[in-house]
Amino acid sequence: MLPRPALLGFCVWTATLWAVALPAEAQAGPAAQEAEDVVVVVDNSGSMRRNDADSLALLAVQRFVERRAADTRVALLVFDETARLVVPLAPSDDAARERFAAALDEEVTYRGRWTNLPAAIERALYHLRTDGREGTRRSIVFLTDGRVDTGDAERDEELEDWLSEGLADSAADAGVRLFGIAFTEDADYRVIESVTRRTDGEYVRVFEAAALNQAFDRIEAASVPDAPVEAPAESQTEVQEPAPEAPDAPVSADGPVTVEGGRAEPASSAAPAWVIAAALAFLALSFGVFFFMRRRRAAPASSAPRRAVEVPKAYLMDTSGASGRVRHDLGEMTVIGRKASDRDVVSVVIDRDTVSRRHASVRFRGGTFWITDHRTRNGTFVNGERVTEERPLEPGDIVRIDKHELVFDVEQWESEDVTRYGEDDEATRFNFEASVTPVSR
Repeated sequence: MLPRPALLGFCVWTATLWAVALPAEAQAGPAAQEAEDVVVVVDNSGSMRRNDADSLALLAVQRFVERRAADTRVALLVFDETARLVVPLAPSDDAARERFAAALDEEVTYRGRWTNLPAAIERALYHLRTDGREGTRRSIVFLTDGRVDTGDAERDEELEDWLSEGLADSAADAGVRLFGIAFTEDADYRVIESVTRRTDGEYVRVFEAAALNQAFDRIEAASVPDAPVEAPAESQTEVQEPAPEAPDAPVSADGPVTVEGGRAEPASSAAPAWVIAAALAFLALSFGVFFFMRRRRAAPASSAPRRAVEVPKAYLMDTSGASGRVRHDLGEMTVIGRKASDRDVVSVVIDRDTVSRRHASVRFRGGTFWITDHRTRNGTFVNGERVTEERPLEPGDIVRIDKHELVFDVEQWESEDVTRYGEDDEATRFNFEASVTPVSR
């Protein structure tokens, strides 16, 4: 076995040769990527004019289209109270880009009254299903600054359910990935996160129009399989301030550029072929030595599997009997509503007309259970206070869904990964057996 200093020098020599050879490999150009069909969906509601007074979103969309590869086809769909396909899927050539730019100027006026995002996603899915190419990557990239709003609160709720469940599942089944940009604080990022997560996509939160270029760059990187995208701490990325750009210093994905005759060209950094071959050979040998030594020196602790973070044993006690069960154990995501939800979440079903289909949800995150109301008419309450935004739950909290009460509690949980709750206090515990109304079948 090689001495440790010799091995270190060997690895440094290998890394040096590889660094010299890499620019030459990059000079040959990136490997051919799979063809792609993309539908860009843009919000045309009146609120966009207030949030994007300088129409920076249109410039960002146009830039996003111009950066697509030659084998990419792009369509444009605009929505407000209705959804309109203004540019069907077309090759990403100069003529198509000009038509796309003209359509953006003519069709995106920010004068729409409502925000019917579900109709837009359905129309985009239909277009990809009927006119998309077989064997291509297919995706929908949508930008919106508001919530689903058609002027009818009950219908809006049904449309949100359709978008979060039906349309998202249809997209996933068809292999279509959804990527969303939630523009401003008013955007319903919870629905957008749910839709993109179900389709293996991603969403970005943007608070200023000047940061939209960054948002589209993030979406562009995330839409390419195996792209080196830095994972965000949460399931979303927040873009708040744009990175400064020097207008006279063009940047290429291939490295530094020089400007000649007004056109940016990658700077030459070719290396001899023997350097590339030597670097590859040394790299393969170094990997072999590394894995050989690792197998000989592996310690028992390193082979132990990493323990997954578990969800504490928490539950909701139904004191009114409206759900037909006394105790409802909670999962990582629990939906409370009039209708049973997806297979991947636990559901608390309260079949009453005053309860919405997806009334509220309880999510375990960061060692705490959080409850969210889904913009319902009759509301969700915790200890008598209406839930207007996501809020944490504590043992003993009384959750009221319209008139139906559920008591939240957590069993003793010994884990460093979750919030530790105190010892049971019999004086503050509810006597559930006495308070629960018997349920007749």
